Amino acid sequence: MLTLGMVFVFLGSAFAFAEEGRTLLKMGMILPQGTPAANLILELKQEILKKTQGKIKTEWYMGAVLGDETDMRRKAILDQIQGGAWTVGGLSPIVSETQLLEGPFFFNFTLSDYREVDCTLQKSYPIWQKMFKEKGFVLVDWYQQGPIYFIHKSPANTMEDAEKFKAWSYPGYPMSEEIMKAWGVQNRISLGLPEVLTGLQTGIIETAYASPASLVGLQWYTEVNYILGIPVTFSPVGVLVTQKAFDRLSPSDQKIFLETFRSKTSQVTQSLREADRLAYKGLVEGEGAPLKVSGNPEIFAELKKRAGKVYENLTGKVWSQNFYQQIVSIRNQCRASLNEPLTLKPSPRSAGRGKG
Repeated sequence: MLTLGMVFVFLGSAFAFAEEGRTLLKMGMILPQGTPAANLILELKQEILKKTQGKIKTEWYMGAVLGDETDMRRKAILDQIQGGAWTVGGLSPIVSETQLLEGPFFFNFTLSDYREVDCTLQKSYPIWQKMFKEKGFVLVDWYQQGPIYFIHKSPANTMEDAEKFKAWSYPGYPMSEEIMKAWGVQNRISLGLPEVLTGLQTGIIETAYASPASLVGLQWYTEVNYILGIPVTFSPVGVLVTQKAFDRLSPSDQKIFLETFRSKTSQVTQSLREADRLAYKGLVEGEGAPLKVSGNPEIFAELKKRAGKVYENLTGKVWSQNFYQQIVSIRNQCRASLNEPLTLKPSPRSAGRGKG
């Protein structure tokens, strides 16, 4: 009854707002309230309301209060919400090709240098914008979350160590499954996001992956002892609005909405990245740090070598050969344009740890 009552309130507010000749855009995301990035996004609410003279009101439902990204996407299709800020896990069922951006070692970057990522997403934006439009969504912009690290209960200093792990695999996400298969992981356990912490606590899984800030926020780091010394993938966040909702806005309000959102992109992205940088530092540095860094140059090289199998297996299934070559070409142009091309290096604390 309580849930039913919340639904009526949720829908009733939208109808009342529409009757006043204004538009209410309800947006969902997993990022919890109170974080610097979330606060910046909430500032957009007031800016958009002011700039459109009260004609567009945006309400953000944060901290996954509307469910996970699968639930939010379904609500958007039913027009119960009008969009949100979603990771590739939420974006890929709409445009499956977004998984390429989360491919293993696809980008060269560090926790303090994302130039190749920024350049690639900027130059490829018209491509993604067109693809989302064909699926009934407006890609407002990319909020670039950051690096994905693997955590595990025992060290991974050889491929044999990694292959024995009972590894978490995100359900219905081919990229996750293919990475595990390419690395030779035999025990792949599919769990929903809310089940991962319990899975680590009970030993159903021994390894999982997320950005450093997410590892801290979700408390997954409390159930493991090690973190792999290099980020395996990059995780972008796409801000989407349904085309149906966007078309309800006047052309002038559409322009204000997009421009206002994009004016905050750099600040939100930098806030997310700073949160990851600080979280990683807190996890591995200093006396009493909760995690040790595992791995060595040999296993890192082998992981990168085996990653090629992922792209081979998903080309023709998740994305076409032509599309793959198009995005890779853009990335390579960006990589070549950098004054000092990045070389992915392990954390210095991983050196000399041996098997311990």
